[in-house]
Amino acid sequence: MLQPVRTKWRKAHKGRIHGTATRASAINYGSFALKALQPERITGKQIEAARVALTRHMKRQGRVWTRIFPNIPVSKKPIEVRMGKGKGNPEFFACRVKPGRILFEVDGVSEQIAKEALYKASAKLPIKTKPIKRLLNMKKQEIKKLSKDEVVKNIDKLKKDLFNFRFQKINSQVTNPAKIGETRKTIARLKTILKGKINA
Repeated sequence: MLQPVRTKWRKAHKGRIHGTATRASAINYGSFALKALQPERITGKQIEAARVALTRHMKRQGRVWTRIFPNIPVSKKPIEVRMGKGKGNPEFFACRVKPGRILFEVDGVSEQIAKEALYKASAKLPIKTKPIKRLLNMKKQEIKKLSKDEVVKNIDKLKKDLFNFRFQKINSQVTNPAKIGETRKTIARLKTILKGKINA
């Protein structure tokens, strides 16, 4: 079962899950991913069960990335114990998940197999999820390997694509509006890497 090696505090407050995810909200490693649509605490057992279901359906082909880890201790009092006398002992570990968080990423398999595998994994989780696809083919690691000239060329190409997407949006011709946000993020990534290459 997944759990941290050690924690700063043995027990933790339950807390509340507010807002949408800002971290781990984009696909960084694979081509397909499972995205959370609801806020919830997901236990280590549930994460492991989903991962096993995912890898079994893929028949150990391709690669799977688990983007969440249970690091919050959840305490529980025994049955038929009166109220008071302090907080219960930690029973298991959980992860606080906000809507928009990427839970699993998959690569190296066809789109159909990936979608089916992610659907099987979602059945093991206590929240509504949605399988999503990487809109642009560039990965973080691939961007870092590009030369300075290649980065500039890609920025120019993506800027043209973004210009076209905006026109399509005005004319209500965009089939997938998320492409606009994804393109802008990729341009920002490329500009950050270009800045690092210039300063180096």
